[in-house]
Amino acid sequence: LKGNKGTFTSPGHPNEYPINTKCIWIIEVPVGSTEKANCEYDFVEIYDGPSEKSRRLRKLCGNEIPAAIRSTSNTMTVSFFSDRSRQEKGFAARFLQNEQSRL
Repeated sequence: LKGNKGTFTSPGHPNEYPINTKCIWIIEVPVGSTEKANCEYDFVEIYDGPSEKSRRLRKLCGNEIPAAIRSTSNTMTVSFFSDRSRQEKGFAARFLQNEQSRL
């Protein structure tokens, strides 16, 4: 996903997402900017960079609504995983550009 802001959802949202699903979104805002997007079964992981090998910022599950999550660069990766045990309503998320201060 590229741009200075945007939204994305889990598959099927606002209805149930499919079982055994893995989705990855790579979010990139303009250069010089940063972004601000019991977990055994279904979860979302947010990474500070262009892949799942980047430093993990957060792992989210359940009804948790986090405060803004900021990257250190203009790229972050969001990974959604669901196992085969059950289906839930999923999530909607948004990302937006945050201008970096320059000296």
